[in-house]
Amino acid sequence: MATSKLYKMQMTKDITIEWQILGDNEHPDKDQDLLVYPKHLELKKDIDFVNTPLDEIFFQHFFPSVKGHAAIIDECYEDC
Repeated sequence: MATSKLYKMQMTKDITIEWQILGDNEHPDKDQDLLVYPKHLELKKDIDFVNTPLDEIFFQHFFPSVKGHAAIIDECYEDC
């Protein structure tokens, strides 16, 4: 029979992530909070979510830039 295991992963010097994998016949308690999350949103940079349209926020801060990729593809297929 499998038993639960506790795993830890060091993300940064100050932050460690811990998770538990339960065995086949083990289940979380009803009172156990399975999602532990921060009380406040922490971002690496300040984003004005109130006055900036969401599409602008998405493309400026989250979606990866594709600038210059056309030139790279053109160079790649130059010899074909």
